[in-house]
Amino acid sequence: MEISPLALSALVAIWLLPCAIQDWRTRHLSNWLTIPFFLAAWPVALVTERLPMTLAVFAEVYVAWAVKAGLGPANGKIAVSLAAFAPQALLMGVALQALAFLAYGSRSGRERRSLQWPGSSSGPHC
Repeated sequence: MEISPLALSALVAIWLLPCAIQDWRTRHLSNWLTIPFFLAAWPVALVTERLPMTLAVFAEVYVAWAVKAGLGPANGKIAVSLAAFAPQALLMGVALQALAFLAYGSRSGRERRSLQWPGSSSGPHC
């Protein structure tokens, strides 16, 4: 059984919109937004033959969480879900995050302190 990439993309976009709105407003994502999508990711990963990638992302997220690498539970559930539903979006997000990290890290200490994430007083949070 093949699931249309357009249908998966639409589902991901529809799901991420309320996540983005809640995160913007409260800087927190509720479990009721993330757990259903995380649970739905596993059957989708099986059907789309993305189970190895989804398991790998799950393992990486677990290790990052266990060593307190700054990855929160909501971020982990979203990353695992994206591995199953939209791996290209996950890859693009990771690449953009890496570029932002490199650009931010190349600034002097004074320049870094002057940068502020929208809606925050202390910098980017994930």
